[in-house]
Amino acid sequence: MSNRTNKKEQQQQKKAAHKAQKRAAKRARRAAQGLVEPEVDATPPLPRILMVCEGGNTEPSYFSLFEVKNADIEIVGTGYNTISLVQKAHDLVQAKAKDGIDFDQVWCVFDKDDFSNNDFNNAILMAKGYGYKIAYSNQAFEYWFYLHFFDHQGGQMDRAVCCEKFSDWVAKQGYFYDCDRGKSLSKALFDYMRSINPNDPKQRTFQQQALQRAQRNHQHHCSGPYPRPPRIQHHRLSIGEGIEPLQQVNPSFVRGTWSKNLATMPAKAFFTGYCLI
Repeated sequence: MSNRTNKKEQQQQKKAAHKAQKRAAKRARRAAQGLVEPEVDATPPLPRILMVCEGGNTEPSYFSLFEVKNADIEIVGTGYNTISLVQKAHDLVQAKAKDGIDFDQVWCVFDKDDFSNNDFNNAILMAKGYGYKIAYSNQAFEYWFYLHFFDHQGGQMDRAVCCEKFSDWVAKQGYFYDCDRGKSLSKALFDYMRSINPNDPKQRTFQQQALQRAQRNHQHHCSGPYPRPPRIQHHRLSIGEGIEPLQQVNPSFVRGTWSKNLATMPAKAFFTGYCLI
C-alpha cells in the first residue's frame, strides 16, 4: 500500500513539474516575441498636489519640513504675487499636463502685502475660477508664525512689526529668523514651533495654540451678517482649509472636498485669510 502511495505521489510531482516547465517555456517564447504584458502595480497612485507660493524661501522652507508619506506634493516658490502668481500656477498646471502629469489639487499661496484691493480680490476670484485652492495671508505669511507664540486678537498690525516681534521672541529661545534676508525657517525652529508649550496648563503644542487662536479670530471676524471682505482683513487666519500638522493625506478623499475631511484627519499646514469672497 505504501509503495502504491509513493508511486502516485511521484507521478503527481512529475506532472506538476512538467506543467511548470511548459508554462516557463511559454513565457520564454512570448518574451522573445515581445508579447509579455507588463506587470500591473496594484498600489493606488498617491494623490498629487501642487503648491505655488509667492515667496521663494519662507513658504517653501516651511511646507517642505512636513514629512508627507501619503501624498506627492510639489512646492514651487515663484516670486510672483496675487494675479501673476495665480496665472503662473495655471501655466505650470498646463505645462505639466502636456507631460502627462495631472494634479488632484492646486494651491495658490500669496500675501496681501501692499498690493491693491482690486488685484488681491481678483486673484482670489481667478484662482476659484480655475478650481484652485487659496491660502492667503493679509498682510504676510509670518502672521501664522506669530500666532504660535502671541495671543493676537486679529487687529491691524504692520507686517514688519509682526515679523520683528516673532524674530525677537524666538531669538530669546535660542533660535534665529531673519526678517530682512532669506527668511527661511530652520528645521530646529520648525520643530520648536510644534513642541509642547511648557507654560500651557493644557500641555498643547505651540502649533495647536496657533490653530485655536486662528479659529477664534475667524469666528469672531467672519460670523454675522456683515463679515469683512478679504481686502480689509489684517493678519487673519482661517482654518477653512485646515491648519494642522501634515502627517497623512488619505488618497481616498483627495478628489473630494479636502476641507471637510481635515476636521477629523491630520493634513497639510495651511494658513489662509478669512471671509473668502
